Amino acid sequence: MTRKILVATDGSEHADRAVDLAAEMAVKMDGELTILHVLIEDRPGDQWTRLAESEHLVQQAAKQAPQIDYVPGQLANFFDRIRSTEEHDRLVAAMGDLIVERAARRAQQAGAGKAATKVLPGDYATTILETADTIGADMIVMGRRGLGPLKRLMQGSVSRKISDHADCTVVTVR
Repeated sequence: MTRKILVATDGSEHADRAVDLAAEMAVKMDGELTILHVLIEDRPGDQWTRLAESEHLVQQAAKQAPQIDYVPGQLANFFDRIRSTEEHDRLVAAMGDLIVERAARRAQQAGAGKAATKVLPGDYATTILETADTIGADMIVMGRRGLGPLKRLMQGSVSRKISDHADCTVVTVR
């Protein structure tokens, strides 16, 4: 019986659908839901940049990281003018917090109750797999493709790696 569900989100449309499904499954199975966001380490891809701008994540993240003194209207401009790795890391972490908070609200509105949230650095697939092991997940739910710069025709490289290496059930959502 599935009792612990890990859902990975990057804030994309596919990830939102994964959160919806994971929340629905948690309700039906009386399971525990954990929402994970793995922090982006490189310069964000175009889709992630558009998401961050449309959701106003840059401005919201800047409020959570007041020590950042320059916040442009465009996320790409921020990364062009960033002065330190420390500033980059603070802003990316603040945006990660916003992504999991948004996903947790979405899951709660679907009836899942309070979900645990985690924002962690690292390689996407490895961090998702390690988190699943750490929490004892019976199931990993994730979008088939996220906001990464490279797209596969059939399935994203992260979801494929997780499907190939996870010790639990993996559900990929279109």
